[in-house]
Amino acid sequence: MEQTLLRQIADRSLVAAITHDNTRIWLLNEDKEDPVAVVMRDKPDNRHVRQGQQQHGHASEVAEVPYFAELASVLAVGSNVVLVGHGTGKANAMNRFVDYLSVHHAPLHQRIAATGNANIAAMSGSQIIHDARVKWRQAHL
Repeated sequence: MEQTLLRQIADRSLVAAITHDNTRIWLLNEDKEDPVAVVMRDKPDNRHVRQGQQQHGHASEVAEVPYFAELASVLAVGSNVVLVGHGTGKANAMNRFVDYLSVHHAPLHQRIAATGNANIAAMSGSQIIHDARVKWRQAHL
């Protein structure tokens, strides 16, 4: 990630909308529609996965660790983070990211101010930021 971008988001409260393929990041206290950063997941090489593994989620985990590591390095410069995910259970990349942080990036895990789910694929950037602010307030009441 660019150093100028990292300086722009350093010590700021962030919103991260996490999906399986990418994460869009906004500043929590600004009302800009476009994200300040996007972290893309690398497309894994075509790997053969047994049918039984595919049904239990192993195929979707290919290339997830490097994606989560890069995302953690970007979010680590922020002061606090509100994470918004999409879906439920193992299908929710945000939940898997939180689990990853608890094991590999404990200091960042402790700075997660709030988490929640939303239909982020159907929401505008402004709607995601507004939803994140609501989640932040609910977590701090």
